[in-house]
Amino acid sequence: DIDKEKFADLIKETDSITKELDRLMDAMLGKEDKRQGITSTKDPTTISYLDKAKSYASALMQAPGTTEEQLVRNAFDKVDKVVADINAFYADAWPDYQKSVESQNLSPFKTYEELK
Repeated sequence: DIDKEKFADLIKETDSITKELDRLMDAMLGKEDKRQGITSTKDPTTISYLDKAKSYASALMQAPGTTEEQLVRNAFDKVDKVVADINAFYADAWPDYQKSVESQNLSPFKTYEELK
C-alpha cells in the first residue's frame, strides 16, 4: 500500500534482507523441497544432526557410548555455527535495515534477544 517509487531503495533493501533471512532458515532447517510425493534430501540439515543424536541416545538401554557422544558433538557443532551466523546477522545487518525502515516512519520491529 506504499508508494513504490518513493520507497524503491527500501524495497530493494527489504528484498536483500529477506533473502538473507531465507538463507539462515535454510541453514537451520534445510531448503524447502517442492517435489511431490515421499521424498528425502541427500544433504543433512542442522536439525537432522540433532534428530540423529536424539534418536541414538533415546534408543539406548545403557550409558551413551562413543558413537552417541560423537553424534551429540556433531549436532552441537552444526547448531553453534548456525546460531553464530544468526546472531552475527542481527548484530551487523539488521540494525542498519531497522534504522532504514524506522526512518520512513515504519516500525513493525520487536527487540531481538541473542540466541543462546
